[in-house]
Amino acid sequence: MARPSKYGKIDLEQVEKLAGLGLIDTEIASVLGISESTLNNYKKKPEFLEALKRGKLKADAVVIESLYKRATGYEHNAVKIFMPAGASKPIYAPYVEHYPPDSTAMIFWLKNRRVHEWRDRQETEHTFGRDELNKVMAAYAEAFVSHPGQGVVAQGNRKGAGESGEV
Repeated sequence: MARPSKYGKIDLEQVEKLAGLGLIDTEIASVLGISESTLNNYKKKPEFLEALKRGKLKADAVVIESLYKRATGYEHNAVKIFMPAGASKPIYAPYVEHYPPDSTAMIFWLKNRRVHEWRDRQETEHTFGRDELNKVMAAYAEAFVSHPGQGVVAQGNRKGAGESGEV
């Protein structure tokens, strides 16, 4: 007999919040007291899957915003607190903290948003026609006949001093 399902006790708002905090499926399953395979089965239920997706979307949005701010630079208000010697209360000095654009964040953003323009690997198409191949093969054959044993390994023994010749 199968065990009773815990699905009825699952709070979908909690699932959304957990995913929104950036927890991965394994961690969400652990908090819910279920196995990851059970969580994967629950994903077949549309309301569960939607709650999970909404939460993950929120977490991704926070990360995207942070990455964008790092790539473009940002600033925020801050306060320095000083306690001069002999003072009875601290001095609060408001200021604006500036963060310059970060080139690593820029590159990461562009490599993922503009894949074809910013990827590291450039693909080059080489065209080598039948005529070029025949010319190379003819030159290779001529070199082989003119200089036997140099540059081309033919069948036979390649034994040198102190070598067994076994391959």
